[in-house]
Amino acid sequence: MCIRDRLGEARKLKAAAEHRLRAAELTQTLTSQIHAVHAARKICDWPNAERLEQSVIEKLRSGPAPSDYPQPFPILTMPTATPRDVLAAGAQIASHHLSQPAQPHRPVAELAAEKKLRIGYLTPDLHNHPMAHLATELFELHDRARFEIILFDYAPPKGESPYRRRALAAFDKVVDIRDLSHAEAAKAMADEGIVIAADIAGWTTGNRAQILARRPAPLTLQWMGFPGTMGAPWIDYAVVDRIVAPPGSEPEFAEKLIRLPFTYQCNDRKRRIGERITRAEAGLPEDAFVFCNFNQSFKLNRAFFELWMDLLRQRPNAVLWLLQENEWATATLRQHAQSLGVAGDRIIFAPRVSLDRHLARIGLADLALDCAPYGSHTTASDALWAGVPQLAFRGHTFASRVSASLLTAIGLPELITDTLEDHRNLALRLSEDRALLASYRARLAENRLTTPLFDSTGFTRYLEAGYEAIWRRCLDGLPPDHISIPANL
Repeated sequence: MCIRDRLGEARKLKAAAEHRLRAAELTQTLTSQIHAVHAARKICDWPNAERLEQSVIEKLRSGPAPSDYPQPFPILTMPTATPRDVLAAGAQIASHHLSQPAQPHRPVAELAAEKKLRIGYLTPDLHNHPMAHLATELFELHDRARFEIILFDYAPPKGESPYRRRALAAFDKVVDIRDLSHAEAAKAMADEGIVIAADIAGWTTGNRAQILARRPAPLTLQWMGFPGTMGAPWIDYAVVDRIVAPPGSEPEFAEKLIRLPFTYQCNDRKRRIGERITRAEAGLPEDAFVFCNFNQSFKLNRAFFELWMDLLRQRPNAVLWLLQENEWATATLRQHAQSLGVAGDRIIFAPRVSLDRHLARIGLADLALDCAPYGSHTTASDALWAGVPQLAFRGHTFASRVSASLLTAIGLPELITDTLEDHRNLALRLSEDRALLASYRARLAENRLTTPLFDSTGFTRYLEAGYEAIWRRCLDGLPPDHISIPANL
C-alpha cells in the first residue's frame, strides 16, 4: 500500500502499474488483481487489464477468500462485470467491518420531537471535485424551515479553493472528522442528533464508509458518490431513478431504493462558464468535426476506442478530443489509433484546466460521445450545461446508465443508444447531417433551463420528499422499503 501511494502521488503511473501487475502475478489474490486492473486501465494498458479481469470475475463469482478485500470501484470499469458482481464485491468488503460496535444514537421519539430533521452528509469530496461541482447548490437550497444539514468532513488537506469555501458555507454546521477515529466520528454524528446519515462517497477513493457501520443514526443512505450498490448491510437506502435502477433491478441492490422522478443526479446552475475561447486557442482545427469525450482514462476501453477510430476513418475531416490524463495513456492511445489506420495526431488531448475554463472550451466540440461500462456522469452534465449534444450508451449497470438518465431528464431521449452499432450509426448520422445536429443543439438550448435536469430547486424538493418519506416509515415502526417519489409533489 505504501509503495502504491508513493508512486501514485508522484504520478509515476507506469511504475505503479508494473508494481501492481507483479504483485497480482505473485499473490494471485482477488484484491491484488483488482488493483492491477485499475492501474493498467489508468495508462490504457488494455491487454493486461483484460487478461486480469477474467480472473477477477471468476474469483468474484466463486467467492473470494476470507482474507481478500475486493475493492468494488474498479469493478465498475470492467466490461464483463454485472451488477451482481458489484454487489458481491461490496458485500465482501463490507463483511470485514460488520464487527464494529454500534454507536447508540438518540431515541427516535426524542429525535421526532425536534423541529427540524437533521441530515448528516459524510464525504471527503467537497473541494475542487465533481461532488462539489454538482451538489453545492443542493446544499444551499435545502429548506431550512424543515431541515438542518450538517457536514461530516474528512477532505484531504489540499488547500482552500472557491469550490470548497462555497460548499462549506452551504451547511448549517461543519464537523471536521479528519483527525477522528471511525468510532470517534460515529460518536460525533450521534451527538449531533442526526436522523438521516447520507454517505455521498461510497466505495470511492479515501472513503470512510465503515463509520456508518456503527449505525450512529436511525437511518442511513448512500447517494451520488458510488454509482451502484454498496452491498453494505448498514446502508438502508440508495437514491436512484428509473433509468439507472429500472423496475426489476431491485435484487441488484443491498439497499432499498428511493426512486426520484427524473434523475438521481443533482446539478448546480451556478457553475460559471468562462469566456469562450477559439478553436485555435484550444488546439483544434477550425474546420474539423470535433467528437469529444472528457472521461478519465480508466473509463476508456478497447471496444469504445475502436468505435471512435471507426468514426474517424469514416469521417476524414473529424478529430477526437480527449482529456490528457498522463503521458503513458496519451502515447498508448495514439499508437493504438495508428494500428487502426488513424493518424495519431487526429486525437487531440486537452490539459486539465479550471472548471469554468473547461465548460467554456467544451462548447467548441460538435458532439460528445459516451463510453461504457463506466460512462459519462459529470462529464455528460458538463457537456449539456455547455450546450453540446451528448450521446448516451445505456448499458446494463448503474454506472453505464447515468448519461441516459441525464438525457431523459433534459428531454432528449432520442440521443440514447442501446448497442455499439446504434451508437456508431447515430454519431455518423449527426456528423454528416449538420442541420439535424443543429436542431438538437437548439433543443438543448431551449430545454436547458426548462426541464428537470438543471432544475436545482425542484431536485432538492424531490430529495427532501424522499428523506421525509423514509423518516415517516421509521416513525411508524416500519422497516426500510422501496419508495418512489411522484413528479407532482
